[in-house]
Amino acid sequence: MAFCRACRVSARHSIAGDRSGRSPVGRPAGEDRVPGGRGWGRRGCGSASGRAPEDRRLRRRGGGACSLAPGREAVSGDVSRISSAPGAQLEGVAMKLPGNMQQMMKQAQHMQQRMQEQVAQIRVEAGAGGGMVTVKMDGHKNVLAVKIDPEAAGDVEMLQDMVLAACNEAAKRVDEETQKIMGGMLGGMGLPPGLFYPMPDFAEPLARLIQEVKRLPGIGQKSAQRIAFHVLRAGRDDVERLSQALLDVKDRLGLCAECNNISDGELCPYCRDANRDRASLCVVEEPHNVVPIETTRTFNGLYHVLHGAISPLRGIGPEQLKIKSLVDRIAAGDVKEIILATNPTVEGEATAVYLSRLLKPLGLRVTRIAMGLPVGSDLEFADEVTMSKSLENRREM
Repeated sequence: MAFCRACRVSARHSIAGDRSGRSPVGRPAGEDRVPGGRGWGRRGCGSASGRAPEDRRLRRRGGGACSLAPGREAVSGDVSRISSAPGAQLEGVAMKLPGNMQQMMKQAQHMQQRMQEQVAQIRVEAGAGGGMVTVKMDGHKNVLAVKIDPEAAGDVEMLQDMVLAACNEAAKRVDEETQKIMGGMLGGMGLPPGLFYPMPDFAEPLARLIQEVKRLPGIGQKSAQRIAFHVLRAGRDDVERLSQALLDVKDRLGLCAECNNISDGELCPYCRDANRDRASLCVVEEPHNVVPIETTRTFNGLYHVLHGAISPLRGIGPEQLKIKSLVDRIAAGDVKEIILATNPTVEGEATAVYLSRLLKPLGLRVTRIAMGLPVGSDLEFADEVTMSKSLENRREM
């Protein structure tokens, strides 16, 4: 039994049957003796001489002639050709995989099961904005937890960028951990560990620069790429000046010995200025909080930087702040008024209340900066807390 390649109909070709003039036993219905030929074929099949019109239409549609020509019988040498035809079948032949192939298939199934178990145990953390936003993700890229620094809640657009950057970084770390697991398993099977590793998007030095720039506050993946390519296009002199400026910030800057502000010497410019009013002391959380106050040109006193705020949730207590040096400055006897200019947040309010209770018994005047409606705003868009603070801090006109 064999099958026609073109029409896929079984055909029995027998030289003995042709010579006897009898139809072979069990020939399929619809087969007739082909005029001028020595074999049997189906009507309309391309094996017959003098093709029917429907066969010509088949040829125009891309059909081929019957591979078993008239008068030809299938011999053992045609088995490979017949078995490769579409729909070909060989009776009594059992297809078996080699022993090493079966073993490899079992190893692959076992490897897949182990990999799924190990991937499910993956836990990664990624941050953005210098740690202002932290995302925890599992091996299936499900977000397990998100931590946001309260200081980042003010700018919604920047917060969205940082959350997106943290999620993308966490997903990238999950992929890296998954590739490590796959590399170890492929090595155990004798395959190259980097067989299925994805091709990197950037060259290694450029990718490392992008990764480091992303650590800066408010910088996401796209912004980091733009900065990295700008550095790549810049001249060598410009890049050297930039790198030298970064090194100078770490090597030549320190804290003022008196107020803890950033300084390039023992004392900051405000503490060195003899014209400043030393009876008034303004307390702020961070060094960059000094700049907004100085731009008003209405305060002529000195400053004291705490380098943080009390936050029990983050494990920051009074011992971690520069409060002891503040008490030492007050003990010198020059300070008459303390202005608490901490941020109007939960942590800032808690710090202000703590300092007020600590310093008032010393006989000092302790004041808090006013909070209320900003200049140029509309009452319609003011929230309840801001409105209540505005009423509490009202003044006589």
